[in-house]
Amino acid sequence: VLFLAFTVGCIFARNIIVLLIFRALQGGAISASFVVGQSAIVDMYPSDGLGFAMGLFLVPMLVGPILGPFVGGFLANAFGWRSTFVALGIM
Repeated sequence: VLFLAFTVGCIFARNIIVLLIFRALQGGAISASFVVGQSAIVDMYPSDGLGFAMGLFLVPMLVGPILGPFVGGFLANAFGWRSTFVALGIM
């Protein structure tokens, strides 16, 4: 919920300072959920299946930086820079 709220803040940012503040807050919100997700996986899976489960959990974190610039570049070029944050909000 915090990440979505900060994403909406990025959409309506009027200057670069406000945008940078909301982007930093987005990073804090998403990193907290990342830690909670990892700890939930460690609690749910036995030690013999933990490596595979953690690998599946980390796939989006590894694929996102590869696909993100292409998708974000297309959206920004076609619809403007705010469209990248609209797409994040929808996701």
